[in-house]
Amino acid sequence: MSGNSERLRNGKAAALARLAHADADARRAGRDARQLAPNIGELRAVGAGEKDLRWLMRRRYATALTELTRRGDKARTFREPAGRAFSENTCFVLTYAGRLFARSRRLNGTASPAA
Repeated sequence: MSGNSERLRNGKAAALARLAHADADARRAGRDARQLAPNIGELRAVGAGEKDLRWLMRRRYATALTELTRRGDKARTFREPAGRAFSENTCFVLTYAGRLFARSRRLNGTASPAA
């Protein structure tokens, strides 16, 4: 299965909902989505595993970034990941395709992602 007919299971749906929520919050605030990007720990807390996150990335619904922010920085800073491994500094952002997919699944960031 692929596209909008694809059935999302627990971790994938939880990750997509959390990313959609962060994306919607950033858009409402007029901010760059990276500034509100959830880290891997936040996504694990809602039930997403690395397989779920890699699934979203393979389909280009999300992208991973490595956070470089240090205490005292005015804004979060990121770089492209050096490899395929995730670390505690890995954050995720919904892509445009991911935003459209989330909307098609009615995960547009207006409801609580934990629901």
